[in-house]
Amino acid sequence: QKRTFLRKFLKKLEENTMGVCKVDGVNVLIKINIGVSLYPENGQTVLLVSKCADDALRAAKESSSVNHVIYGNIQ
Repeated sequence: QKRTFLRKFLKKLEENTMGVCKVDGVNVLIKINIGVSLYPENGQTVLLVSKCADDALRAAKESSSVNHVIYGNIQ
C-alpha cells in the first residue's frame, strides 16, 4: 500500500516538474532523475540508506526509459 502511494507520488512529481519551460525567451527542457531507498528495508543507518538512494539515482540516470528508480528494483 505504501509503495503504491510512493509510485503515484513519484509519477505526479515527474508530471508537475518535467517539461519545457520558457526562460528569457529560450525554451529549456526540464528533466529530473530520482533515486529512492527505504528505511529500514534498505538499511539501518543514514549512511547505508543514503548509499542505496545514490545507487538508485545512478540507475535512474543510466536508464533511458524511467526517471525514478526504487533501490529494491535495481536489476
